Amino acid sequence: MRQLFKFEFEKIRTSKATIGGIVASLFILIGILFVGYIYSQNYHSQSQNVKGGYQKNIDQTIQEKYSGDFTNEKVKIIIADYLLSRQQEAKDEDFSFYPFYWEMGQTFIKGGIPSFSDYLNTSLENDTPLSIEDIPLKKIETLNFKKFDKPLKLGNFVPWTDLFKVTGHVFILSSILVILICSQLFSEDTSKNINQLLFTTKYGRNKMNSSKIGVGIIVSVALLLFFQLINFGVLSFLFDLSGGSSNIQTNFSFDLGDFPLAWTHWQVYFFILGLQIIGILFIASLSFFASALSKTPMAAFALSLAIYFLPSLLKELIRNGLVNKLLFLFPINFSNPKNVMLLLSSDNYIFDSFILNASLLFLFLLISKLVLDIISYLRMKNWKFS
Repeated sequence: MRQLFKFEFEKIRTSKATIGGIVASLFILIGILFVGYIYSQNYHSQSQNVKGGYQKNIDQTIQEKYSGDFTNEKVKIIIADYLLSRQQEAKDEDFSFYPFYWEMGQTFIKGGIPSFSDYLNTSLENDTPLSIEDIPLKKIETLNFKKFDKPLKLGNFVPWTDLFKVTGHVFILSSILVILICSQLFSEDTSKNINQLLFTTKYGRNKMNSSKIGVGIIVSVALLLFFQLINFGVLSFLFDLSGGSSNIQTNFSFDLGDFPLAWTHWQVYFFILGLQIIGILFIASLSFFASALSKTPMAAFALSLAIYFLPSLLKELIRNGLVNKLLFLFPINFSNPKNVMLLLSSDNYIFDSFILNASLLFLFLLISKLVLDIISYLRMKNWKFS
């Protein structure tokens, strides 16, 4: 069996389609990371602020002054610092933008940032100083944040918001590459008319088919983890990750204030990663199935892609009802981690429990994967010469 695994892996490694796909994917990955991080609002604001002579970033300030218990007093301190910096910058006729301050202001200032700008402009026109007491703030208790035995933790959530977005894009890239590779496993031999030879050998109809599926699974997971490792490495090199220990409820870009579990950004990240691993296993099995049905790798690739994107199309056609909800179980939806978390924690989804909805999702994907693997195996085991 070990030799069969090695044989099948070597076929994948030396395939021109695989080599070309990996090379192209690496270039696309560089583009995704460049746009997701270098062109992100967070990185751009830091670069502009450096040119303007302002502090490079507020990572250290967030970690030392703002991180910790999420309280009304903490919110007031942050908005007061934001007000002070804006007033100083207005005198200098310059403006340094930080997403952290913007999100805090948009969430807790009554009327959001537009109202805050109005207060500031009026103050400048009248040449009167503006204090935090002049800014009407919302209380945490009025904003539907989930309450736990311990206070929520606030931290530097902005880099994690970018990470979640890029992680979704990397998953789509990994999915298409996995489809390309796994679509070849059975159809390649069929297109070359060598099934007649392989299936007359001792292990041709059983262990060889099992080894193809096994190798496809290993390669698929390895590629996803490799790409996501590069993704995380780039993020950790560019930005501060101290906000990982803060609760996801205090990520104001995510709108998960009422999320039922006191999860940190780290926990949400590993949940999303685990979900993507299960999703990539399903995608690999879908490609095995298409490959077993097709006579050429190109036909298998086209069929796999069509089935992969089909739920997204059907969601646009079927916007309500149980069918619409079931369509969200497919991996094409994992490209947007924020929407996945919002959906699974929604009271209006299949169950009114995040744990039950997440369990259903995992079970659906695992059972579907197993069924597809069995069908693919039996299809090739019973393959008949034409």
